[in-house]
Amino acid sequence: MEEHKIKDIENGTVVDHIPAGKVFKVLDALKMSTASALIAMHVKSSSMGSKDILKLENKFLNQGEIEKVATVAPNATINTIRDFRVVGKRKAR
Repeated sequence: MEEHKIKDIENGTVVDHIPAGKVFKVLDALKMSTASALIAMHVKSSSMGSKDILKLENKFLNQGEIEKVATVAPNATINTIRDFRVVGKRKAR
């Protein structure tokens, strides 16, 4: 089976555990374009079966933006990335 790797980001935010097929609703809630995002859809997940992932390079979500993510994907995980490492992790809700 072929494995695909999603590009790591140096600094920014990774929104993980988005329900499969809802990543564009998250982007719409954040009022962002796909030009500023890395998107992975229908990624295998042991806990969810299938999920979407959104990587926002050089973008850090504020509390209001996290609340907008929670309206679409309340169980999403918001990961803050600095120098290719996760420095913060929290649930959207």
